[in-house]
Amino acid sequence: DRSSAASDVYKRQDPDIDAIKARQSLGLPLTGRLTEQQVKRAHKLLAVKHHPDKGGDPELMTRYNNARDVLLEPEMEAIVG
Repeated sequence: DRSSAASDVYKRQDPDIDAIKARQSLGLPLTGRLTEQQVKRAHKLLAVKHHPDKGGDPELMTRYNNARDVLLEPEMEAIVG
């Protein structure tokens, strides 16, 4: 059915937008290539500061974890080198 196919298109997230949001969440530059080390370092600095075990916000920590995961996905190789 045509209407369900159209709605499926709107449910898919643009990987470029995911990458931009992930970079913003981790405080990384919005353009240019990133190394795996840069992504992990940015995540670790935020994780140490905002970890729920240290009194941080669990939702914020989940956001940082998801951002790291998005940027380290193999599909993001054009963004993370």
